[in-house]
Amino acid sequence: MISHVFVGTSTRCDRCFGPREDHVIKLTGTHGKTGKPFVLLGLSRGNLSQMAKGHPLHVFGAEIGIDADIVIITGETEDDLAKQVSPLLQPATQVTDRRDEKKN
Repeated sequence: MISHVFVGTSTRCDRCFGPREDHVIKLTGTHGKTGKPFVLLGLSRGNLSQMAKGHPLHVFGAEIGIDADIVIITGETEDDLAKQVSPLLQPATQVTDRRDEKKN
């Protein structure tokens, strides 16, 4: 069940990743069978094009009523993604590599 739809909202990305404004459809709701809350983001080709150029998409949680912000990045490989986030890591950041774990 969709509880809120946010259409025509802008997502600014200037505090961490440089100034840019994107229009993203944002929905919040709860799963009909489990009651588990969810967030759905509708990205345009323009959003995807900007992300492919190395510009992350930053959705402020307060805009959609959640405590955490959402940052979306894209890359050809996991190594490309790791290069994008590596400047944000601190010496005490715990990194867990699960690429070799068996999937259920």
